[in-house]
Amino acid sequence: MNPRATDGTEVRANPIVLSKEQIQFYDDNGYLVVPGVYDDDACERIKREAAPFADGKEYHIILNIHRTCDLFLKIVKDPVLVTMVQTLQRSKVVGLNDQY
Repeated sequence: MNPRATDGTEVRANPIVLSKEQIQFYDDNGYLVVPGVYDDDACERIKREAAPFADGKEYHIILNIHRTCDLFLKIVKDPVLVTMVQTLQRSKVVGLNDQY
């Protein structure tokens, strides 16, 4: 399933295969930043969809945005992202909560 914004424009994660070094970094540090998952246009679309949730110009932590914004639900289910998380966790994952 490809995440689709409400205006019909697609937001797709770029296919990325994590390297052994990235997996080791995650194992050592508990987090991993993966550049290039989304291109600039997709990032702008994501920011526009999230803007109504901001308090003025400030973004505070938004929990479970996928429950109120269809685009974020589709992102949470994106096969590229799910595969990356399952690779890092070395197990099947289920998206119950998210944080933006």
